[in-house]
Amino acid sequence: MLEHQLFNENHPDWERFHRLAQYGHSSFQYFLAARIIGSDDYPNRRVEAYKWASIAVILGESFAEEIPSFLRQSMPEQEIDKANQLIEDWFSITVEAVMTGEGRSQGWSTSILKMCKDISDADIFNGRGRENPYSA
Repeated sequence: MLEHQLFNENHPDWERFHRLAQYGHSSFQYFLAARIIGSDDYPNRRVEAYKWASIAVILGESFAEEIPSFLRQSMPEQEIDKANQLIEDWFSITVEAVMTGEGRSQGWSTSILKMCKDISDADIFNGRGRENPYSA
């Protein structure tokens, strides 16, 4: 019989999955969101799951598409706002890290590297690019 293990900071795979999610690997972001939803003891469970699932969707992970919609049904507006701010913060920090060269040796996903190239090509930082696709 398989023993159920809570997926949190104490789980043996937590650090690896979290690191891969941080580096923009959408399948790990989806997995992280799904595991967080299923963990009753995870702090800010809905906010964190919504954040990771939304980022995964933005980066093209179709399996994650239903999670944000499902979570929105039970989240107060304040939690949705907090999650959206975390999403924007994640993209800002990630884009800055990649654009300043930190991403060259860090194992960033190809989706993140392509997104940063597109942003650079669009000259978004000088106000001439497209609108933020991940803001609420």
